Amino acid sequence: MESDSQLDPLPATAPAHRARRNIKTDVNYIPETENMNAYESCSSGSSDDNVNEDNSDSDDLNRGYRDEQDDVVSEDDAIEMDQAFVDSLRLGDDASRPQATDAQAYPGLKIEDARPVSALRTVAHSPLLTLFYFVPKSLWISIGIETNRYGLQQVPRRGEVIRGKQPDGRRQTLKQIRRRLKSKRGYDTHEILHVVGLLIARMLCPQQRRFASHWSMVEDVAVLAGNLKLLTGWTLPSVFSFDEGVLPATSKRSPTRMFMPDKPHRYGSKLFMPCDSRSAYCHRFEMYAGKRRDTKAETVFDHNTGAATVVRNLKTVLGSSTRQPWHVDRYYSSILLAIELLSMHVYVIGTIRTNRLGYDQRVKVKRQTRPRRIPRGSFTYSCSVAIPSMVPFHWWDRKPVHYLCTGVAMTESSIDRNIKQVGRITVPCPDAVSDHQRWMGGVDVHDQLRLQKHSQQMSTKFKKYYKSLFLGLLDLALVNAYISHKESARISGTVAIKRGEWYIVLHNQLLQLKAENFLGVEVTPPPSQKRKRTPLRATHALEQCDDWVTVSGTQKRRQRSCKVCALLRTNTKKKPFVTTFFCERCSIDDTKCWLCNKIRRYYKGVEKTCFEIWHDDFEGG
Repeated sequence: MESDSQLDPLPATAPAHRARRNIKTDVNYIPETENMNAYESCSSGSSDDNVNEDNSDSDDLNRGYRDEQDDVVSEDDAIEMDQAFVDSLRLGDDASRPQATDAQAYPGLKIEDARPVSALRTVAHSPLLTLFYFVPKSLWISIGIETNRYGLQQVPRRGEVIRGKQPDGRRQTLKQIRRRLKSKRGYDTHEILHVVGLLIARMLCPQQRRFASHWSMVEDVAVLAGNLKLLTGWTLPSVFSFDEGVLPATSKRSPTRMFMPDKPHRYGSKLFMPCDSRSAYCHRFEMYAGKRRDTKAETVFDHNTGAATVVRNLKTVLGSSTRQPWHVDRYYSSILLAIELLSMHVYVIGTIRTNRLGYDQRVKVKRQTRPRRIPRGSFTYSCSVAIPSMVPFHWWDRKPVHYLCTGVAMTESSIDRNIKQVGRITVPCPDAVSDHQRWMGGVDVHDQLRLQKHSQQMSTKFKKYYKSLFLGLLDLALVNAYISHKESARISGTVAIKRGEWYIVLHNQLLQLKAENFLGVEVTPPPSQKRKRTPLRATHALEQCDDWVTVSGTQKRRQRSCKVCALLRTNTKKKPFVTTFFCERCSIDDTKCWLCNKIRRYYKGVEKTCFEIWHDDFEGG
């Protein structure tokens, strides 16, 4: 680790807005080639009194590569190494020290506010163009293609459900029902956006009757008749706020559903969100999909949460030579994380849990409430001799609040507090507390804008959980779009539209979209996609697989069992014929429908190939 003496302050320069670099990969996707062991050094166990515990199961104590020939560290050696690490910090006494009170706060920090990039400011006057900046047209076209693909895949199941609900007197054959379902025209891209516009109308004026009232053609109590580019939209701010967000989801079928008791919506999908502490703009989000499972060990290091998440998001969002305060929640704060971020030229301001490994126990207060003899606003701190810029301290409010900060100056300041039956009072505090109070609410403000008054996800309920999650992500993009509109209006000196009126304008613009608005837009698959999706075929046709295998030194195409031959074989001991051809139209995802392209047998007195039997006689299954 590098000490603060090795981190020389950057020369003072005039504030300059840093333009975002071009992001060529999906920022919310973690490639399999990434070395996840690099985050294990950020784990922090607990430390209580004179007993030190390290709950990390990692044996890799160095940040470099891991050699299989390294010595195995025993449990006794691990405890001694933890104690040596704590002693190496050499925390000073509680008295005020000159390097803490007289030093400049956050040396090398460039004071600047984040703002939308010029390309975004030019379209911020139009809600629709702002939405298309964050959710581009190519993504909506891709959504339309996948929607039509899913509809065709569900035709067999839907046909069986419809046939089961028909009365006995008017029963159609399964072939007739499936033919009718397949003959329906697919959804166009502008029609999907019309639905989004109607959902915005439902959000602004909720209907108590049925959702079909929005499609009414008469004015009878009806409302009306008739790849997320978050990281590249704004420049980087001076101060970030990192915390957890939530996408409400109560369906038990959702694989990312969690219980979060400290959130307004206790059940939902957890999002890790680095936001601008001033404007609450979300620069990135990462959905927590659960802990990595390993059958070889009962407990493994979780790379998807905790300090590893902070470091991973920070490396993606920030450049390599920036100095910025980074406000983190107490769940993520630790001594090891603060040292790691300090070596990356990032300052940390946040509360901390007192049982973290290496935290000064002399600063820790065991009382849950402030005694009368201690004045409100008093604080006690200590400084690390090895890392002078690291300051742990506690501050007395109604209860003791423990902090861990780097790069701060412990000069006296004050904040306003509202006391019951007394009113507003001024309480003394260090500068670090006032900075923490000023910068801590970025993620919470974004959650309030997304989930309270104007929220598509909360105004419409679906049986399918993924539809609700999609509306939640769309709400996130809409909140960023409106924040960009307000910031662009502030920069240009114009009056920003109120949020409700902004949604009304967006609703009208979405309903006016036509197919001509999407001509010439190509769907570009993300580079993080593991496999290339084959285009959806409108007709049934045989295709030959491109899967090769080496047999006796010769490359041949891999052969699979024919579906029709397996169904019509009379001798169960005889293997069915194999083939290298399949029907893409009848295939479901990776499950191919393998069919012979040769005449193997007579069926109903006629020589037919398995492909003809499957589609003409078996009606496609």
